[in-house]
Amino acid sequence: MEAFSIGYTISQKLSPKGYFGFGIQIGASYRYFLNNPIYLEKSTISDTISYTIYESKRLKPAINSSIEIAQIKFFYRYFVIRNGYINLGTYLGYGVLGGSMEQKGHVSFGLLCDFFWGFENVKVGSRIQIGNTHITYNAENKSNIFSLLSTPIVIQVYF
Repeated sequence: MEAFSIGYTISQKLSPKGYFGFGIQIGASYRYFLNNPIYLEKSTISDTISYTIYESKRLKPAINSSIEIAQIKFFYRYFVIRNGYINLGTYLGYGVLGGSMEQKGHVSFGLLCDFFWGFENVKVGSRIQIGNTHITYNAENKSNIFSLLSTPIVIQVYF
């Protein structure tokens, strides 16, 4: 579910059906956790006014999304049918965790796989990302989350 994002992709043909490419993207891409990772959340208990306590929590199904704001990716694209292809590659992204918890920026990286099918200038597909999401709260508190993420619906328009 990419509500709005704009990107630029360039690829080089390697074989009759295969391409190697690079892409950058900025916008809002809603990715949903398929796993239920543990993260740190600001506690309501505090010893002093200036000291913040974080406690471990599991993502709840209602707030298990990550909004990716920017992404860089390298991929191999293989056309399995005339107007349909699979991308396999790596990504590095920046985003925020969704839901009602404190909105914290995070860096994520890992592997991606997506499939798109459609017409010459419009394609519909979905994306799976496997990797690590790193959240820094302050110098002492950090979370490294193993991420299994899905973007179930992506509509791409090519210019």
